[in-house]
Amino acid sequence: MRKSNRGIVIIFLIILGIPLGFFLYGYFTADTRMYQETWGLIIPSNFKKQYSVSEFGGTGDGETYEIYALKGTDTQEDALVLKGMSSQKNTEIQEQIITILKTLKVDTQRYPDFSHDYQWKVFKKSDRQTKIYILFDKKLSLIYLVQNIWAS
Repeated sequence: MRKSNRGIVIIFLIILGIPLGFFLYGYFTADTRMYQETWGLIIPSNFKKQYSVSEFGGTGDGETYEIYALKGTDTQEDALVLKGMSSQKNTEIQEQIITILKTLKVDTQRYPDFSHDYQWKVFKKSDRQTKIYILFDKKLSLIYLVQNIWAS
């Protein structure tokens, strides 16, 4: 009787542990969690990732480029991500983004189309050169996130 109870407990733990393990892995490796912890940005659930590339060095510094498509209608969450964005074109920001994309060897067809109307903003960590550039292409409903991370 005791052996069958142990077997039942082990089977129960396996059945419970596998889905829990997948959930925790997904939670701790989610890009959206990284944006929230690093920048305080909440990526809404109606932003669907279209493209992603990153390159990090041994010291933790590197670059990341991601493209999200805005699906559905605007929500209040969207407004928080897009709040405070400038709609005036900025060639200096464009050049900085292109420099990072060249470093990542991104195909030029994946670059933001700067001829479109776009909104942008930059977050910068005060103690380092770490930055994130956020661009929103109104015409294509695409969000571009470009990070330049400097490890301390």
